[in-house]
Amino acid sequence: MAMADARPKSNIGINKMVVATPGLSLSPEALADVIGRDQHMTRGKDYQKMREKLRGDILKEHPMIFEWEIDERVNPAIEPALIADNVGKIRSGLGVDMIRMPGYSESNVTFVANMLYDFVKRLGSDRESLHRLEETPVKTIYYATESNPDRSRPELEPALLLAGSKLFAEDETKYRPIIEMLREASVVPITFACVGGVVAINEAISRVRFSAENGHKESAVVITADTACYDSKKAPGAEATQGAAGTLMWITKDPNFIEIFDRSGRYHMPLSDFTKFVDETPVVHGRFSEIVYVYTVGKALQILEREYMSLDASNERARSAIMDEIGFFVCHVPFPKQAIYLTSFLFAHEMKRKNPELFAAMQMRKGVGREPLPENMRLTDLIEAKFRMFNTNGHGKQHESAVIDYIETDPEIRAYWDWLKKFRETPEFEAFLKKLHIKEALKLPSIVGNSYTGSSLISMVSLALHSVDLDALLSFIGLLAGYGSGAQSIVIPIKLLARRENIFDHLTLDIDMDNRYPVTPEAYRELHPIHLQGDSARLTSGENLVEKDLKLLRSQTLPKGFHIIRRNVDGTGEYAYSDGKTIEPVTIRF
Repeated sequence: MAMADARPKSNIGINKMVVATPGLSLSPEALADVIGRDQHMTRGKDYQKMREKLRGDILKEHPMIFEWEIDERVNPAIEPALIADNVGKIRSGLGVDMIRMPGYSESNVTFVANMLYDFVKRLGSDRESLHRLEETPVKTIYYATESNPDRSRPELEPALLLAGSKLFAEDETKYRPIIEMLREASVVPITFACVGGVVAINEAISRVRFSAENGHKESAVVITADTACYDSKKAPGAEATQGAAGTLMWITKDPNFIEIFDRSGRYHMPLSDFTKFVDETPVVHGRFSEIVYVYTVGKALQILEREYMSLDASNERARSAIMDEIGFFVCHVPFPKQAIYLTSFLFAHEMKRKNPELFAAMQMRKGVGREPLPENMRLTDLIEAKFRMFNTNGHGKQHESAVIDYIETDPEIRAYWDWLKKFRETPEFEAFLKKLHIKEALKLPSIVGNSYTGSSLISMVSLALHSVDLDALLSFIGLLAGYGSGAQSIVIPIKLLARRENIFDHLTLDIDMDNRYPVTPEAYRELHPIHLQGDSARLTSGENLVEKDLKLLRSQTLPKGFHIIRRNVDGTGEYAYSDGKTIEPVTIRF
């Protein structure tokens, strides 16, 4: 029995979708080269740890060796060993195979302009879509981002100007009506860390449904755009979880691509984690962020269960159907392994509730051990209790930030995290990952990197693209979980609609899968400090940014799409467009 049998239908969702990234690609090997050489140069704890490891390996083979001989062997081996170790951490530890990043001449503006350009071109060439657009015009554009350098307006505006200028130059009669319709729409900016994209979808669904119920035919557009960039001083180890991407979704009735249901579970808790209060790059707390991610998603799932129970209190299956009968689970992916970690918490909870006998037997296995929770307690209950204990044990008189260390170092929470690591090694967990199609949903994020507001949505697209048996999956409903530090989670039931043979009728994928513009270690050393300054400083340097990218990449051309020649402090700019072979200036047209 599919979950859809117990659910109301929304009949609203994503009709057309575009996914785009900037054109440069950074491999784990290139990034590891930079990180490893820095570790070798600074002689920090990573250097010392690797030195002791190599020294120990030599002593095992040659116990009578002199100390000076050890140094002769260890010293030249440390740097290559550090680089190799970092490659392993990035690829195997984090699940990252590639990171997308803008060059000098790219930003959120350029890949949003690319998406708008592709979207309008597609609508203009599709008679059925044009008819639907006339029947249900776009009345609202939701723009979700957490990396918008302009404090006064969303960068959708210069992106729309840029896309419209090129489209008018190609065929103003054909494209002017669509651009004017987008200009007539309300623009709603949404900022809440990485959850903004899923929140925007939920709001768009509510808007379109409300309008339809009141006799007003309209559609909406949701756009996400972000560049994730980390300063290793404020976020140690986070450089490997950078990335950049955008998504554009046309939300309509009777969608062709993905249906979004009209119920959601939400939970937010005011915590100063992952903030950009002062600088362009965030302050990150690793273990604390992970705990809050699990806690708020878990709470949102519980609230979603309660929502469906309220629909039909007599339906005893309604509550269990949320997790019992879903066919897939898609979530926020700061890095691919994090999605697997989150799934393991769901697995432990479901095993305890649904199959207590097997759960008990698994705990008796060597190397697993007993779950460090009371029998009837959920992990969310434990974490909630710890936050309340902070209030009542005198900790509340401390500075607000004291809660971070309090939760991170709590022995019961830490014991559960350690236990769960062992629980993930069981064959039953691997089967659970397969059942929910987790790894298929991570293929695209693993070659894009962290895209903040678009992260969950790109994972959703990945599932549609890479599902082993997509057509069979169409009969199931799944869950889309968004999360933003600070902290908010939202979980929404969704349903895939497009079959394998027609998926690209509804999806445009603007990603350079051939990685034709790789970033070398030397280029990354030049580019990364510039990105840390933020887009405003980078784009208003006064230099020709297209020429800087050509020099950086040692290339005669640039990635396909829009590029920024320079921007001015008043927000105006000069732009160019590359078709992958030639680069031509874009004349601004209003």
